[in-house]
Amino acid sequence: MVLIVGLDEIRSQRNIERLKRELRLCYTMIDRLLDCLDCSDSNNKHTSDLVQLVECVLCPENHLIEVALNTYSECVDSMFSCVLIHGRIAAATESWWNLSSDELKLLTLLASAESVSANKDIPVFLPQKSPNAAFRFVAIALISDVQVCCLCGPTPSLEEIEFFSTQCFKSIMENLGSAVHCYPRNFPTTMQMDTGILGLLLVNAKSGKYMISRSPQQLFGKRTTSGSHRLDILRSFYYQAVLNYLVTKGDKLILDTNDRQICDAVVSKQESEKTTCNYSGKEAYWCSEYHKCHAVRMNENILCVLYNSSIPTHAVRLVTQKTLKMLTSDKQKCIYMYTLDSWKIGISQNQDIRIEAIRRLRDWCGLWCVGQTLNRFVKYETT
Repeated sequence: MVLIVGLDEIRSQRNIERLKRELRLCYTMIDRLLDCLDCSDSNNKHTSDLVQLVECVLCPENHLIEVALNTYSECVDSMFSCVLIHGRIAAATESWWNLSSDELKLLTLLASAESVSANKDIPVFLPQKSPNAAFRFVAIALISDVQVCCLCGPTPSLEEIEFFSTQCFKSIMENLGSAVHCYPRNFPTTMQMDTGILGLLLVNAKSGKYMISRSPQQLFGKRTTSGSHRLDILRSFYYQAVLNYLVTKGDKLILDTNDRQICDAVVSKQESEKTTCNYSGKEAYWCSEYHKCHAVRMNENILCVLYNSSIPTHAVRLVTQKTLKMLTSDKQKCIYMYTLDSWKIGISQNQDIRIEAIRRLRDWCGLWCVGQTLNRFVKYETT
């Protein structure tokens, strides 16, 4: 409600009928939030939500999308912008990531909410950053299931923003089409997973981002656990095991009092009170008759893996560690897990900073990028 009408309007309630009309925009968002609680629907795309975390999609095209997005951000004069693929963040500016997880979730829901027009131009109030002063939220559909979103001022006009989006992203339209096919796997098809893996949950504890996959591989002719049930198992394992034993005080995964009330349906009150984060482990596991779960933490990355029951218990540690290294070793494909200050090369007026940023970007992404401060054109070629 605060997102749509602002905190002052809710408190004053000067015109109840107008307030009711304005809040109609919330109905679709509330439905999506309720869908996150329904794990029984196999066709539900919104059951993977995790409290205080933002869902991302991991695709080989992330670095190209990031370059185009930063060019677009300068054209619309906005520090807050992102690209969504199936409602999941594929790339975003640093200022967008600095918003709270609740604000990021609400803006994502608003962008994917059904409307008459494919493009949206809506005033919004950020509950934590700006509950009384409105931003202008604009979401433009690039292709089916792909949107570019930004928070900007009264200018430029919607027509100009649509033109900028076309110009900035037209060179990577084929790449965006390829990135769409990563869903529902949510990571590149070139990565081959162990045949015993049924689901994955990759979490960056420092940045509060996660990638979840209920279809790590295509199993034809075999009866396996349904995709929605896999997500339910991974979420339960995350709340009951990972939050209790693998997080530290500096992580964004620590739940506050209000969020713990939400998790009481999954975690018992006794276990909830036990999560004080005075200590931290490196691994956690479950074993049952039908499946096995194992989680391992390496630096700020935590990987939770759901296995079928046939895999030997002594082998899950090796497979999990190997899978985590595979997902995080390639910086091009795992670019969303890192905060890249190198993308500031077109903004910085300091030549030394730009040169250093270019070197860092080359080392991280395997690309040689040349940024120009004035026109923000970026040329790149594979080394």
